[in-house]
Amino acid sequence: GGGARATARPPRLSTYAGVGIVRGSDAAEEWAETQQKMGAVLSAFRSGPVDLAGAANANQAWAMAFVEELVRCGVTDFVVCPGSRSTPLAAAVVHTIRLPHNVGVVRAVSVHDERGAAFYALGTARATGRPAVVITSSGTAVANLYPAVVEAAADGVPLLLLTADRPYEARDAGANQSVDQVRAFGPHVRWHRDVPPPSDDVPVSAALS
Repeated sequence: GGGARATARPPRLSTYAGVGIVRGSDAAEEWAETQQKMGAVLSAFRSGPVDLAGAANANQAWAMAFVEELVRCGVTDFVVCPGSRSTPLAAAVVHTIRLPHNVGVVRAVSVHDERGAAFYALGTARATGRPAVVITSSGTAVANLYPAVVEAAADGVPLLLLTADRPYEARDAGANQSVDQVRAFGPHVRWHRDVPPPSDDVPVSAALS
């Protein structure tokens, strides 16, 4: 689905480490030594809150990683419209806002009407100056976002849309709740990305890059 580019980004710290392998050394011993040396450094960093290895399926893993990345980049407000196809994203938002370090910082609200949800997010983004996220199901649910998207584009308000879509084989095939979401908003969006279906054979970084 289409969406405006998020610009808020917190400070970032990068660390680098190297290791040399000498002739005749044992790889397992070298690796153990490297882990021991890096242990003190790594212990200073908080463990990632998202355990993708524990996800029930690829849909859940991708959704959790995607939402966590948005929060890491500074997004704090999510407006969720109920829908079966967008359930993994909605569940990921609920999981994220319940993490101890996000309580009171990351907020989510459920709005049944997509048009109202989009304007709610627009008002939130206008007030905070940060991108607000709208999550919807596929089909005509996406079309209901159009008025708010046009207004956001005209006023330069950061708005990010996460729209669930039908799999590729259901597009242009007369399937229900299927419209051209990739080009739905025309010139009114600054950026859009048609994310491939989650798969165990595709790295989750494909959804984050």
